[in-house]
Amino acid sequence: MGRITIFTLDNSPNCILAKKMLMDRNIPFLEISLTKHPQKRNDMISLSGKLTVPQLFINSAYVGGLSGTKRLLNGWEKDGMCPLQTYKALVAEASDPQDPRLAPSTLPPITPMQSLPREMNVIAIPRRTPDQKPQQRRSVLEVMEILKQIVYRRDLKYNLTTYKNSFRGSELVDALRDHFLISREGAVEFAEQLYHDHHMLHHVVNEHDFADTPSLFFRLHCDQTPNVLNSYRMWTERVDPDPMSLLRRLKKQLGKILKDCTDSEERVDYKQASNHNHFPAFEEAACELQGVKLVEMQHDTKLAFCINLYNLMIKYAFVKVGIASSQMGRNAFFNSVGFVLGGHFLTFQDMEHGILRGNRKAPYAASRQFGPNDDRLDLVFSEVDIRIHFALNCGARSCPQILDFTSYGVHEELRVAALEFCDDDENFSIQGNTIHLSKIFSWYSEDFGSTSTEILQKILRFCRASKALGLKTLLDHGGFRIKYNPYDWSTDASDFLRFSADGVKADSSRFL
Repeated sequence: MGRITIFTLDNSPNCILAKKMLMDRNIPFLEISLTKHPQKRNDMISLSGKLTVPQLFINSAYVGGLSGTKRLLNGWEKDGMCPLQTYKALVAEASDPQDPRLAPSTLPPITPMQSLPREMNVIAIPRRTPDQKPQQRRSVLEVMEILKQIVYRRDLKYNLTTYKNSFRGSELVDALRDHFLISREGAVEFAEQLYHDHHMLHHVVNEHDFADTPSLFFRLHCDQTPNVLNSYRMWTERVDPDPMSLLRRLKKQLGKILKDCTDSEERVDYKQASNHNHFPAFEEAACELQGVKLVEMQHDTKLAFCINLYNLMIKYAFVKVGIASSQMGRNAFFNSVGFVLGGHFLTFQDMEHGILRGNRKAPYAASRQFGPNDDRLDLVFSEVDIRIHFALNCGARSCPQILDFTSYGVHEELRVAALEFCDDDENFSIQGNTIHLSKIFSWYSEDFGSTSTEILQKILRFCRASKALGLKTLLDHGGFRIKYNPYDWSTDASDFLRFSADGVKADSSRFL
């Protein structure tokens, strides 16, 4: 007999809602959980051409996602019809679907890898009196937030240099003494512990140990390298052995923050997000990326990881350092802001052009991203998968939509991302003998082809039927011309900090 098949993820609200709609009407269905059987994701994508869940099929016919499921059931309820009777007449009496992609997996369900419990790096708070018991212990996050509140940080000048967000050694001792109600000797000892054992303080030029003196300037670790996004603290704890799981956790954390700051028109107040109560916890959690090593990843995991990381860190950067509003500002943003990964500092340009594009030139650049002696050359992909250009999102409205990529399905997911990008008329359309293309195809023509014809032949691979026919006709007959659409650099921000290249520099020099 026939059946309804629905592909789901266990914790997806849309999947839960779709299943509830079916169960409320007593309609039976076969559920294929991509959580338990991730290898079936490629089957779902190839059948539906969609990356999202749920996806519902009646026998071998594709219905759609959540909205398609709603339309189907609403149609079955018209004119007082009983959905269950309609199901029996239209579905149950039909023959079984023959496509093996709609069959349940024969493999045992996957047991998700459980992250090992994190051994919290705690800091012993100094006792106010020798007999005070027990001694308080607080996390690095808690202590850093206390330090940010009690230490007066400002610009301090020495000779021709201004050291931003800095303080004098004696001022830190004063603040610790007054806040924790301890002796000056105890405050000095605590400051030395924060400096040496927990790396929460730094001399502004890393030339001196901590000292209780007004003549030496120090900074909190979170202020020492403002262009490094994941620099809230130095990560000294366990690193999740599953880097994709770590990214999922970080995306969930930041997603909740941004959702709280999103209005009814889906515009995000990034200024508000930077002051969200949970933002410091996200900043600390992102520091775990410091220990993730790309060089140890398998190819497909590395590919999915790099795309997802790029898209996540762009949003993080919008919150932390702001959004550039000019071409000069965007150049500075992509070339100076980045993150530490496995001991390597990588800007957004480094990740895109150095690693994902196999160390090619960025648009309008004079040389390759990495020089011949760069120690990051071991991280680059040997070949360029041109479909990354349909997956990387720098936050602009003309960018491809943000999708989730997985290590086990990244190639099929990139195929669908390419189809969806080229299906959008803003990225590719034909009007007469004029072909309108996204500026992406011009910027990265080195990847797509050396001639217009080669570029279009590559695009043809990513076109659905109607557009493919129109493009093939033009290619066969010639006489076409290409026009590149203006790139819309606006974002989804309702309010934001304006990015400044000087704002991500720890120091500034002035010349008399």
